[in-house]
Amino acid sequence: MKLIPTVLLFCLSINIYAAEFLAGASKVEITPKDWERRPVDPKNPLHGRKAPWYDSGIDNLFDHEEPGALGLDKKPGIAGIDDDGNGLVDDCTRLSCDEYAAKNSDDIRDPNKDNFHKKRNKKGTEKDGKYQFAMIAGFAPYYPIKMIPRRTAADVHDPLWSRAIAVKGSNNVPLIMITTDLPGLTWKYINPVKRRLAKDLNIPFNNIIITSTHNHYGPDASGFWVTLMKGHNKHYTDKLKQWIYQSGVEAYKNMKPAQMKTVTSEPYSCFDRKTLEIKRSSECNIASLKKDQENPRYDAMLLQTDYRDPIVRNTKIVSSQFVDLLDGKTIATFINWHNHPDTMGEKQVSFSSGYSHYIRDFVEAKMGGIAAYFVGTLGCQIQGKVHAPKWTSTMQRVLSKEVVDSRGKPVPQIEKNPNKFHHIRNIGYEIGNEVVTSLKSLEKFEAITNVQIKTDIIDNEVDNFLQVLTTGTVWKFDVEKPDKMKHYFYRCLGRHGCVRSHVSVVQLGDLSLITGPGEIDPAYFTGRKEVVGHYDKKPKKIVFPAMKGAREFMKGPHKAVLGQANNYLSYLIPKSDNVGWFRFNHPIHYEEFVTIGKEFGDDVGNKWMQMLGSKHRYSDREIYPTQKRLLREQNNKTFNLESIQSLASEKQNKLLFNKLIYGLLKKINKEDKIEYKK
Repeated sequence: MKLIPTVLLFCLSINIYAAEFLAGASKVEITPKDWERRPVDPKNPLHGRKAPWYDSGIDNLFDHEEPGALGLDKKPGIAGIDDDGNGLVDDCTRLSCDEYAAKNSDDIRDPNKDNFHKKRNKKGTEKDGKYQFAMIAGFAPYYPIKMIPRRTAADVHDPLWSRAIAVKGSNNVPLIMITTDLPGLTWKYINPVKRRLAKDLNIPFNNIIITSTHNHYGPDASGFWVTLMKGHNKHYTDKLKQWIYQSGVEAYKNMKPAQMKTVTSEPYSCFDRKTLEIKRSSECNIASLKKDQENPRYDAMLLQTDYRDPIVRNTKIVSSQFVDLLDGKTIATFINWHNHPDTMGEKQVSFSSGYSHYIRDFVEAKMGGIAAYFVGTLGCQIQGKVHAPKWTSTMQRVLSKEVVDSRGKPVPQIEKNPNKFHHIRNIGYEIGNEVVTSLKSLEKFEAITNVQIKTDIIDNEVDNFLQVLTTGTVWKFDVEKPDKMKHYFYRCLGRHGCVRSHVSVVQLGDLSLITGPGEIDPAYFTGRKEVVGHYDKKPKKIVFPAMKGAREFMKGPHKAVLGQANNYLSYLIPKSDNVGWFRFNHPIHYEEFVTIGKEFGDDVGNKWMQMLGSKHRYSDREIYPTQKRLLREQNNKTFNLESIQSLASEKQNKLLFNKLIYGLLKKINKEDKIEYKK
């Protein structure tokens, strides 16, 4: 009898202290709006010096296409009359509408008032003879030299999105996760949005994670691809920040009582070269080096490949479904997989979110709600330029008529489709199908879903020769004061100093996830065994040491990793694998060429291990900023050279001596109130 009050008290305590789990989602389009389209030459899709474009103005409408242009009869010229005498009545196409504005017609000339005139409308963009283009980033950067073809957008294949999932745990801890269809999104555009969201929604800054999918068919929002462009795409990034903010606010305000479930699945990841039977990842026999992978005794890769030695693939899909507690309808689906959205190559010049579009399209069609795709470990050129199971446009899997499995059942037909959009549709539908199937197979939802977040900062120096030489505007242009580059002894004394990023470890119910500020080598997450590679170029022998992965130290049954999160700083690769910046002919050179620094990957990996409570480290380097450094910053006693940027000129800042002198003078000015003029 004495046990009954105790049980009742325990039940009451759960009801009192375990709040309802809330979840909400939103999506806001972030496709550039103000630009002129152009025709595409299939043989030369990039825009060359004399290539044509549609001089329609930034509204993308010629006069006869603008609202109200055709008058009350909605016909060009006089309705029913062949105004231009070509034998056709009321004929009008986009590029030819000679009947428009014919004499005595009710047509209205230039309804949008955007026609250029050197006296009456200098700001007009229609018929001004200037190409108002939108640059597509992800491959080659913009060059102002007209002799070099530019990768400008011709049209829009599918919209680009900022998609947000907002939750509040049963322990009342909020979390907002936002993913954007962009090649990269750097801290200088992320942090202002996070500060605004934190202030307006009254949630901690550290409880907001903003990522990019590294989509190679979207506009630049990092600065890396537009260093030579006038304005550095600021006209777009100013709007982008508002759109991302809007997606976060809408998701948070859409939160409602919900329940959540998470599942980890293994998609088909290879096929037998002889029988063509497809296999799950755990059954695949994949080589450790690229040159060995061509041997027929190894399985051929499916959906995902690795172009850099040693071959390490992270093929698992982690997905979570959030459903309305009252009606059971899907609110949102979280999806985490690993592949470069660049499969169609640089000659694809339409705005698109790549295979991400088809993953989300499939999941939303089958489950409802809003699907948000967060890319994971795609460093080392993890790509989809391999075979994929075939799907129709109506989301039906195509089965082989010739190949059967061991049970005599037809296996999915595989193809490497030369039609690029068909290929990424195959990839997207295959992953989407795996998400839907695995989530539907799990009926049980979590009883109590708590949220735990640990966020810390890391300072990474920019010391790669290419970055030091060519990317000054990335670090200095359009950067708000709290986000300025860090300059201090000894780690951050280079020309650009250090960039500060936020790294998070999150526990969302059964889902554990970590974030990284770039393109992550899968080995940092999965681990790898030791491999020895032999090459024709120096270094001819490379020992790739065994590595432990962060996944080993994460809690919970389901483990995800978000790449390009809270910053985008290019590739994270182990220093042990680095062949040197100047070895351009080496087979594994590319990542060394573009990463911000050779220590970048190991530094982030060490930060992960520290935050996960592990003593394992990838290098002996101290993690910056140190606690001592942070305390000095918090107490406003730091001798940080960033505070002198307004006093010293660009040339003076290149010299450490001048930095020290101006810093000392500024300190004297504060302490002794001596007026100092430069």
